[in-house]
Amino acid sequence: MNYSDWHVTYFVSYFKSSAFGKVNYSRENSQLRTRVSTDAVLKPGLKLTLKCGVFTIVSTNAVFLGSLILGFETWQARYSKAKSDYAIRNFIYKVRDCIEKILGRPLQAFDVYWAIVACNILVFLGLNSKFSSTLLPYFCSSPYGPTPVLSLVLSLFSHKSLFHLGINMYVLHSFASSVISLVGVEDFFSVFIAGGIFSSYISLMNKLLRRFAFPSLGASGGICAIIGALSMLQPNARLCVPFVVDIIPHSFQANSAVWIILSIEIFGLVFLSRRSALDHAAHAGGLIFGMLYGMNGVESIWKRHRDVLSWWKSIHDRK
Repeated sequence: MNYSDWHVTYFVSYFKSSAFGKVNYSRENSQLRTRVSTDAVLKPGLKLTLKCGVFTIVSTNAVFLGSLILGFETWQARYSKAKSDYAIRNFIYKVRDCIEKILGRPLQAFDVYWAIVACNILVFLGLNSKFSSTLLPYFCSSPYGPTPVLSLVLSLFSHKSLFHLGINMYVLHSFASSVISLVGVEDFFSVFIAGGIFSSYISLMNKLLRRFAFPSLGASGGICAIIGALSMLQPNARLCVPFVVDIIPHSFQANSAVWIILSIEIFGLVFLSRRSALDHAAHAGGLIFGMLYGMNGVESIWKRHRDVLSWWKSIHDRK
């Protein structure tokens, strides 16, 4: 499957500061090459590891919880007769009504995919505009950027080239409808975002431990989480390599394919990280996150949904 996080081939003036020294670029392998002092590499250290770790734990749980609650409130805003009893539902109802008027149709579950695509396109246009020198440091995941914690999320929506953007959105499209039908639109969104954050954190830790100075970007960490989740939820599903299948017909059983892909990414992480233009740590992290999410099956996921919403409704009843 052709999806990847490309290392940035250029990094703006911020990263030419004292921490990085002079930046040298290599066109042969499309990687950022820098001369970095040992002191500069070790500066982030344990404090950044803990800060990013806490953010990853809190944000991933918040995404799952928040998306379920928002989905419930959106449903209530649409069908509850007592919309005026709750200000948040009123606001959600108005926002949803405005969006539906623009679209000219009711919102559908698959629209969350198009929302993700729209965000990625907007960021891509921004990174290729006159504001690129301002935006790029924030939308690349690196321990040495201005906001490494925030970049765990923002790098999920940035891409190096139109091809990079197109192939990632194509692969996400291939899996979106299947995952949405299995676990709902809320969890599809949550797995993509939370899996992307987790994969960025694994990538960040790999850079710190191995003293890698080059940043990375792309949505493939979240996409790998989606693939890992689907492979566990539907182990007998058939997967294929995009475009290659049109030339050479083939398919792989999902539960076998995901372990093969994970093995390849771990091999790349261990042996090819310094030479590869792919962020194998992020790919492996995303796959592991998705596999852990889907390991207990669809029934346990929907049970969690019911438990969360029962808890949320009990809070409402006390008011």
